[in-house]
Amino acid sequence: MPTRLLASFAFLVALAASTSLSAGSGQDSSAAAHDAPAQHGVAGLAGFEIDSTIVFEGLPDAPHELLASYVFPDRARWRINNRTGQAAARSLYYRFGAESFHVGPGSKPSTAFEGDERDRTLLQMELRRLVFFWPDGATWSNPAQGISVTTVGRREDVDGPSIGTLEATVRDKVLVSMRALDADGDEVESLEVTERFSQRGRTWPRRLILRQGDEVVWHETVESIATDIRYIDRYFLPADRRKGTVLGGGHVIHSVDLQPITFRTHELDAATDWETALAHATEWIREAAEELSGSEKIDPFPSFELDGAGRPTRCIVRLREAIADPPKGWSTTWDRPGVVMLLDTTDDLDMGSLAILQGALPPGSQGGTPYCRVIVPTGPSGVQLYLPIQARAERGTGGGHGSR
Repeated sequence: MPTRLLASFAFLVALAASTSLSAGSGQDSSAAAHDAPAQHGVAGLAGFEIDSTIVFEGLPDAPHELLASYVFPDRARWRINNRTGQAAARSLYYRFGAESFHVGPGSKPSTAFEGDERDRTLLQMELRRLVFFWPDGATWSNPAQGISVTTVGRREDVDGPSIGTLEATVRDKVLVSMRALDADGDEVESLEVTERFSQRGRTWPRRLILRQGDEVVWHETVESIATDIRYIDRYFLPADRRKGTVLGGGHVIHSVDLQPITFRTHELDAATDWETALAHATEWIREAAEELSGSEKIDPFPSFELDGAGRPTRCIVRLREAIADPPKGWSTTWDRPGVVMLLDTTDDLDMGSLAILQGALPPGSQGGTPYCRVIVPTGPSGVQLYLPIQARAERGTGGGHGSR
């Protein structure tokens, strides 16, 4: 594995030991500074998303989650997090065209992989894609029996130098294992498929083992696979690599990744005014602090879901730090793309401000439920207005887990 990837895994393992996104498709102008081939389907699918539990060798009581999203061609995003620890302690890996990036735990600037490290990361991402999508997505030398090989480049549509090869072991047209070899022929890592299941006419891996040489890195169980996904291009770029801010209605609009949050909601009566909504929020935040034995655990700034006119419909009480395994009655939402702008007061929340945000969405995308976070109700810039970009994915799984 690349050095940074290994370092990130080491961080997650240490954390485990110590703690025992838009519907839409097609090109996205926010990614214009970067380049990838136009999206197109392969074998009838636009892409797929795999949600797995991974258990590192030697840490059986510290399961992690790996969510791997692929859109064809040359787009991938991995999220790795402890299933029971803080949600902010996750690492993100991106692939867009011939580029790859990493965002470490917390909200940090992204790092671009370069040179051999970039090529090895791309090779790792291709290994996982082709293990799950076997035998589609590549031209194999002998997909029926024995050893089958395909060459990997940095991009699908460019005849550039090879960054390595993937070598599959096949028995009666069924993939047994696959290993990635770099451009010098040295093994990077391998995936062995030990159990499979069927879903919607395809056979998918259900249990796998990741190895580096003879050493086991982790055991993996697939929890669900989504095959009906639509992600815009910005999902495959870190927020700080996307096209710059958009000006609209005198406001500056930023393209962001909305951070993970652990929250619970309280319904508000119809036509509740802001003074009443903020008073209710203060009381609900106090109750949550008492329930969880500490105000330091609760975000002191309330958030509110909004209707189409910018009025509050539901209060959102948040923990300061998102956690993967929330307390009873609480939920956790993971990173998802969105847009945000700052307003001076709650009086600025209206149909006009929502229309400005809606107009900043990429072509073909659709906004989710708008919400705001009130830092200071009378400004300046005391109100943060967010519009998530919806993600759509139909999930299924084998082995009796059911849909997620």
